[in-house]
Amino acid sequence: MPLFPPNVAYGRVASVWREWATPWVHRSGSWVNPELVWVYSAGSWRIVWAETATPAVNPLAVLQGDDTVDITWDAPAGSTADPEVATSYNVRRFDNSLVGSVSAAGGSYSVTDSTPFAGTHAYTIFSLIDGVQSTSINTNTVTVAPAPTGIVAVRDGSGPSSIIDLVWNDSPGAATYNVYRPDSTFIGSTAGLAFQDTDPQPGVGGYIVLALALGGSVGGAGVSNVLTLAGPPTSLTASAPASGDDVTLAWSLALVGDHDQIQVVRGGVSLAYLSAPSFGYVDTNAREGTVESYQVRALIAGNPGPYSNTATSSIPANVPTVVTAVPTATLGQLSLTWGNPAGSYTGYQVQRDDGGWADVGDNTSPALYTWAAGSGTRSMRVRTLSDGGASAYVTVSATPTWDNTPPAVPTITGWKPEASYGRMVLRFTTSSSDNFQYRITILTNGFPSYGAWTSVGNSASVSFVAGTFAEGQIASCNVEVRDQYYNTSAGVGGDYTIKPYQQNVFANSSGNFRQGAWNSYTGDSRPYQGYFSNPSFIYTGLYFFATNAIYNAIQATSTFGGTVTVQSMTALVARVPGIGNSIQTVYMGTSATVSASGTPSVQNIVAYPNLSTSSTYQPAFNAAAIAAFSNGTAKSVGFYVNSTAYSAFYMPSENVFAGFVQITSLG
Repeated sequence: MPLFPPNVAYGRVASVWREWATPWVHRSGSWVNPELVWVYSAGSWRIVWAETATPAVNPLAVLQGDDTVDITWDAPAGSTADPEVATSYNVRRFDNSLVGSVSAAGGSYSVTDSTPFAGTHAYTIFSLIDGVQSTSINTNTVTVAPAPTGIVAVRDGSGPSSIIDLVWNDSPGAATYNVYRPDSTFIGSTAGLAFQDTDPQPGVGGYIVLALALGGSVGGAGVSNVLTLAGPPTSLTASAPASGDDVTLAWSLALVGDHDQIQVVRGGVSLAYLSAPSFGYVDTNAREGTVESYQVRALIAGNPGPYSNTATSSIPANVPTVVTAVPTATLGQLSLTWGNPAGSYTGYQVQRDDGGWADVGDNTSPALYTWAAGSGTRSMRVRTLSDGGASAYVTVSATPTWDNTPPAVPTITGWKPEASYGRMVLRFTTSSSDNFQYRITILTNGFPSYGAWTSVGNSASVSFVAGTFAEGQIASCNVEVRDQYYNTSAGVGGDYTIKPYQQNVFANSSGNFRQGAWNSYTGDSRPYQGYFSNPSFIYTGLYFFATNAIYNAIQATSTFGGTVTVQSMTALVARVPGIGNSIQTVYMGTSATVSASGTPSVQNIVAYPNLSTSSTYQPAFNAAAIAAFSNGTAKSVGFYVNSTAYSAFYMPSENVFAGFVQITSLG
């Protein structure tokens, strides 16, 4: 059998194969000439004859600007009813892969290959009759993604970074480009016509650019001009300046190769190009107040290699300029001012000296600080802060305006024993302004004991128990006050000698006697027993009565001299029997004399029963009397006798006497 489909049909006649121009089949009672003949062979139907379709005309393949290929053709003359005209068309690539199909309708046709294969190829347009491919015709050839041209690799001269710039011409039909270093290491892809290698490696060679078609098929590859790149210097160090702004750099050139220059870069800006070989550099103009960053790289014929490691150096800020301290109108306050230094800085730090440096908290010029109190000069200092470190301090001193006026001295309202024998209590009141603290000093027989400074307000009443003292000890007190600036007032105080616990006070010749004034008669005066008589009336009294009589009597007593804090007082009274009139009261008066009727002007009376028989009586003075005596208002003590006719100091004959006044003190 001939191959399928046959170009010529044969039939078997008389054991001989003869050419069969047209096959005929018997169908529906008649012989017909079919368009296709099929036979069942080897388990499947096969076409053994097909009517040949007329091929397409005017085939054309055109590469478009969007990297696609448009395939166009025209239908042959005739109509689709003509058995020799195709019913549809297939467009296939060179590898027989289908691009697309269209139904025949007459006129012109078009199919687009959206993912063409890279290379130079023609497309084939197949004419089909009822889905069976018949004749075909090829288009012209098109070239997709040829090797890029005009590839140029140059060092980026716009800055010190190690960058290689690549540019090339467009490759028709190329959708993307792959870029490779000279050692064929893939470094990236781009859809454009330029690329940067930001990490070029040392070596000699050209960069490779490979075109890729839309479908990813590999097109042509081009090579750039040859570059020679040096290796990177290593072990770069940057020493911090001991002073000033000089930074010393050092590096190693073990892997650099045959270079002719070294470039030094600071903070991304080129500092210098050094002739090879160079192993160090001094930056004499590092910026104060910054952290400088350095790199170096080698160059061969102007082509830089990769950078070394990065080394940094911290350069401290410059000190502030024109630093001054002056007093302000505020007491104890200084104002610190300064000027900004050259170079970079982030701020300032201000401190004051209070026996040790401490932050002020105000770090802008002028910075103010107020000392609570004191005298003399005070010191402040300031330094500049920066990313590169702080500058040294600049210290200045000045004398603030101090308040030298102390508060008024306090008023002592009491310095005497209270509550128990010898227990000395100091009471005082501060003045109306500027009081901040007080201090009490107690001296016992001249030996001082200093108290601590204690906070106090204005017009404050203070009570302080100084301790218990023995009889005869001299207790002295002293009170000082000061203001918040420690201006201290003069001390104020007093002395007190601890009195005996008990003392009998007698009338004596020191003015402690009766001084009667009845009817202006001034006869005999008998100071010790207090006897007095006149022609008309006879009355006898025994008393301390005169100006400050009882007070003077105490002063005249050596063991009870001075003021005394009375705890209790009694008067010893005795009466001779046989006299009808009786003593009614003992009084304490505040007047130096009595009225004409003999009545004391002020009295604190202690009543007791009439003494009509021979007896001895010791009445106690009441609290009011003791208070009057203790605060110094008591002037006299007497015995007040009441009779029918007289309210006077009266007692017939000499039958009444007062032995003494007994005083029990608190010390």
